Amino acid sequence: MKPLREPRPTAAGESVFDVMRQEYVDTHPASQAMYLRAKLALAGGSSHNFRALQPFPLYFTQGRGALIWDVDGTPHVDHALNGASAILGHAYPTVVEAIRAYNPTRPGATNTELEVLWGERLKALFPAADLVRFTGSGSESSTLAFRLARAFTGKPRILRFHRSYHGWHDQLMIGNMAPYDQAPTGVPTSETDTVVAMSLDGDLSAVAERLAVGDIAAVIVEPSGAGMGLTPLAPAKLRALRDLARRHDVLFIADENITGLRWAPGGVQEQLELDPDISLLGKIATGGYPGGVVLGKQAVMEQIASGIRSTVGHSGTFNGHPLTATAAIATIEALVDGSAQRRATMYADRLKSALNEVFAELGIAGFAYGLASTYWVHLRPANAPDVGITPGVASLGGIAPSQLANGPLDISEALMWGLATEGVINSIFNGGFTSAAHGDHELETTVYAYRRVLTRLRSAGIVSAS
Repeated sequence: MKPLREPRPTAAGESVFDVMRQEYVDTHPASQAMYLRAKLALAGGSSHNFRALQPFPLYFTQGRGALIWDVDGTPHVDHALNGASAILGHAYPTVVEAIRAYNPTRPGATNTELEVLWGERLKALFPAADLVRFTGSGSESSTLAFRLARAFTGKPRILRFHRSYHGWHDQLMIGNMAPYDQAPTGVPTSETDTVVAMSLDGDLSAVAERLAVGDIAAVIVEPSGAGMGLTPLAPAKLRALRDLARRHDVLFIADENITGLRWAPGGVQEQLELDPDISLLGKIATGGYPGGVVLGKQAVMEQIASGIRSTVGHSGTFNGHPLTATAAIATIEALVDGSAQRRATMYADRLKSALNEVFAELGIAGFAYGLASTYWVHLRPANAPDVGITPGVASLGGIAPSQLANGPLDISEALMWGLATEGVINSIFNGGFTSAAHGDHELETTVYAYRRVLTRLRSAGIVSAS
């Protein structure tokens, strides 16, 4: 495959980071111009901290299949996939057709048949769910789940785990990033009394002791493992955690915003028969459109089932919006047989295998890993302690989960700059997601881009060679 451009040699006094950053700038002039315009109107020139890449983010115009085009007109293989929501690929025909047929005169902030159909589709896929309530976003879903759990149990606190992400509201910023027991900037210190943050590394003995205190209303977990599976969670431990919650009369909340309809039509809970008390969905379950979903057991959800007479308050102008429902129903119908998920997972397996061949070929202390249709790349910086990584061997046994989740930001940024210059988009966490639309061309392009970028990082002595 012919490179998009030959890398510029490093000049005296320059680092490879400087060169890769400048190449990124040189190959995306229209995005740079858009950023200069955007930051005059938008804080940081973006609407999401993780999209606000330095020195500027890319801005996009369209996506089709596994490709996404930036404002410079350059196509990129997309492994960010609209925040993991585009498992069918961009502009999937039946979803596009449904949106085109949408009646724009339909009132939005009303009860509609579409939200009923949408709820029925989800109930059929998630047997643990007796009732469904739609929200405006994933963060709103976790907020509602906490309120329901506290009201149902009469207990004041929620137990969550380090590095997991369940939304950006005040309560769940506690324990998301170290120091785990402190309130981040802008969050009242009083919130540290509402959420208990613990480690899920090692065994569950400390978790069992904390649940035995008797003040925990619910335990919330990402079934993939923290950070969208950056630190994978073994099925046996997940089941054990569910059983612990049951034993201590604590509600079990499965946050399947990533895994729901991606791991399988019914998510991880279908595969492992988890039977959560409350489930959270979004992204794929909302067809890639704004919204979120809370699914739960009858007794829990009845607390919001009596309108303004409900014991638990919940509202939201755009909950169950018919435009989102239209996209969601079309998306779900394309996923119910599981074939799209299987294609996305098969591609992810091929990609991880090919990337591990590159690690072995280059002798770089790193590997690709991940569950289902996700892939993550772990790199050992040159100055980091040797933990016995065999190039290209995805062995997680000797690596602390915190190391998997917290690679150096400068290396992650350089990887993103280099890959984008080569025509590949990934996430700031050194990896991303795959879709049913990814195929041989996308695999070849992605592996080629990684080989070129990793070769430069190794040659510059930034990542370890073993």
